[in-house]
Amino acid sequence: SDPAQVRAAVEKVLVEMNRSDGIYFEQKVNTKGDGRFYQLELEVDGETCAQGGRFVWFNSRLQKVVEIGLHDDLIGMFMPKELYMKSRQWASDIAKKGGNNTRATMEGLVFQNEKGEFELQFIECNRRPQVENEALALLQRDAEGNRRYTFAELMMRATGMPSPTFEPTKDVKVVLHARWLHGNPDSDGNIAYQAGDILGMKGPRLDYVPAELMAPGEISFTSDPQLGKAVITAASWEEMCDRAAEYFTMRKPQVMGSSSTYAQTMYNLFTSPEFRAGKTASNETFKRLEIPAHPDRAITNVLQDQVAPILIKGYRPGEGIDKDRYPTERVMDNMQSLHEDLAGQAARTTTFTKFARGEASYEDYMKDLRTQLDKQGGGWVTVAPRDTAQQGNDSESAAVTNISRQNAEIWGEKAGLVGYEIGGAQYQAGLIRGFDPAMILKLGLPYNMPAHSLQRSQYVNGLAELPTSIRQPLFDATAEVVAKHYRPEVGVGGKWVPWHPYNFHAGNYFESARNYSPQDETTGELLKAKCIPMPNWVFSPKFALEHLKTWTGRQIDMFEAAGLPLQQLRIKNPGQGVDWTSEAIWTHVKTIRSVFQERGLPDPVVYIHNHDFNGMGAHIGAECFRKAQAEGFSTLVIDSAYRKNGTHNDNTVLTDALSLSTEQQEALIEYNYNQQMIEEVLCRFDSRTSQMTPWNSDWAGGTEGSDIRIAKEYGLDVRKINAAKEVANEVFPLERAVTPFSEYKLRLGIALMIEPGIEPKTADAVRKWVNGGGRLKVGGDVLVGLKRWETLCPKTPEVDKLLDNMKDELEAAMGQGTKLIKPEDLPAS
Repeated sequence: SDPAQVRAAVEKVLVEMNRSDGIYFEQKVNTKGDGRFYQLELEVDGETCAQGGRFVWFNSRLQKVVEIGLHDDLIGMFMPKELYMKSRQWASDIAKKGGNNTRATMEGLVFQNEKGEFELQFIECNRRPQVENEALALLQRDAEGNRRYTFAELMMRATGMPSPTFEPTKDVKVVLHARWLHGNPDSDGNIAYQAGDILGMKGPRLDYVPAELMAPGEISFTSDPQLGKAVITAASWEEMCDRAAEYFTMRKPQVMGSSSTYAQTMYNLFTSPEFRAGKTASNETFKRLEIPAHPDRAITNVLQDQVAPILIKGYRPGEGIDKDRYPTERVMDNMQSLHEDLAGQAARTTTFTKFARGEASYEDYMKDLRTQLDKQGGGWVTVAPRDTAQQGNDSESAAVTNISRQNAEIWGEKAGLVGYEIGGAQYQAGLIRGFDPAMILKLGLPYNMPAHSLQRSQYVNGLAELPTSIRQPLFDATAEVVAKHYRPEVGVGGKWVPWHPYNFHAGNYFESARNYSPQDETTGELLKAKCIPMPNWVFSPKFALEHLKTWTGRQIDMFEAAGLPLQQLRIKNPGQGVDWTSEAIWTHVKTIRSVFQERGLPDPVVYIHNHDFNGMGAHIGAECFRKAQAEGFSTLVIDSAYRKNGTHNDNTVLTDALSLSTEQQEALIEYNYNQQMIEEVLCRFDSRTSQMTPWNSDWAGGTEGSDIRIAKEYGLDVRKINAAKEVANEVFPLERAVTPFSEYKLRLGIALMIEPGIEPKTADAVRKWVNGGGRLKVGGDVLVGLKRWETLCPKTPEVDKLLDNMKDELEAAMGQGTKLIKPEDLPAS
């Protein structure tokens, strides 16, 4: 053949598929018939084709779901015997031509052309067995009756030992290798994977299952979604189907989390008349099945998945929890009394109320807000209970957001409060218990001030990165939920939605060559949905002020393009740190202000957020107010919480720098008493006394609970976790202490702590280890994060060296673990 044509064909495959693993051929090879095919896998020992053939069935993304090995006598179900025998000879010829000296796998597609004639085309040759090798191996045994272990043979073969002599296994002519997933398949073959923790398997053990595997632990959305396998042997195809149906009825993963329809769907597959007759093609596994509309949920599911977690553990299991501590009778009586008291009072109407109802414009609301800030000399937003509970109470704020919102509407608003924070882990903590995040969202939407919603817009309140094709519909739907809450008869209706999501988890990263910024992309999508996002600059002394200026200009341009002048921005410090000073903060604010002045725009409202690790946070904030007031800048707003909250700025210290009236000061005292009373209910999950985070840490304040949990999983002293993170951050300075990058740095820190080859646990020792070819026990998602390096900080040589040391793991992660969730991965409804 023409080498130029071959090269062009291969390049076309690579360009169109952006991958080179043969899936293109599986999709395109059958162009002569109806598009259906069966995938046949043959194994060769050296140049000899092994006994039996293995057929494979896929989901819509051509990921293997079921593999079934058949004795030669049963192959006629799927292809003519003559063609099968030819394919075995062809496989041997290929092995001989390629000089194969191992147990290799040949893959081919069997289909009927336009004339109804069967054809076979080979698509791939792997010089190794497949994971599903048992579906052929168990068809044979040695002279002593021992089952065949293909991978053990490989190791023996490598030492020069020949493989044993095998004979057919008595009463076994069919071997099923089924993959365990936790998700909901649909008729198009999409599988919407579900979250949860695998505890093991439940149900009676079955004699015809010679091998079963189920990996315990949290289901990962950034690695292979396959959880395990089940291998079933049978004497006939019909018996295999019967046994599989029984197995998927009686044996199931024990999952703490969302239920799944996968087992029921597999039962439906093996009881399907078409499949049992051998008429279901490899690429139409779920196409003609009856798909369960929803998982079975008995009272046991409700008790195990929703009630029990609330009673016995928090969002982060085992951390900050005293199992014997419950709210006292006094606390509960106070809460009941407060409920009754707040229910009997009416919140005051504000211009925001009118804007939310569609009776006033966004500009009217902003004009009124500026007037209030001018009068007060600045303003404050409450992060209680959302963020106070995230750091101090295991994220258990969803249950008290409703009464906290009422307290903010009535007493906070009278005390100069201009925003109420919701979202983030508050949604997640509710979601893992089966509660509706949309309801949690609505319970936190105030009547007379905006909800400032923590929104991981690139990841949308999870850790799985989502593409625009999913984010945009989700933002549109969220906008509709909020709009209908405030104006039920209208919804969005082309008007701006009274909701200000923080968009900071996408970070500050900007690549000028590609004009690429994750935050800019998601801010634009939120604007398109008619939301009013608040662009966030993630604070770090390592980020140059010139970057901040450029960032500010881009935000102004984006809002202008959307037809809405930019009036509000936010500086987010996920923690605190010794670099968090009034001078540094005010310098950042002045930098933002200068860009607006250069463009002839009025001063923006700049919001500030930080945690408080040393009691100085509120004092620093108050000094910022004074610096701003001295230079005629009254539109500074700083986040805080009630007096002595222990996690964030003390609002009484902070507002001492503001001009609050006597009425406002009295209302502030009432607000604080109420909010402290509310959060006493969460005492069983109290982790505010943790000593893990030192006073001078710049680590993210909201991750402490999960950091402790992960440390315990690896048997590490929690006292060493902060040092591990600091060392990891010095060697691998991602400098984006927001999820998921904070998780990457934590895992790098743990990896160096558990690596015995790194001693002492210092940055220099880590550099020496990596530069000497050392590897670290980290997941593929961490490697991908290092590879992408979406930070404004320069990359250290050790980053590239570690990636080179772990290039096989990185390649696997880039090919599998980093796939974005796509629309076809979502449930149909």
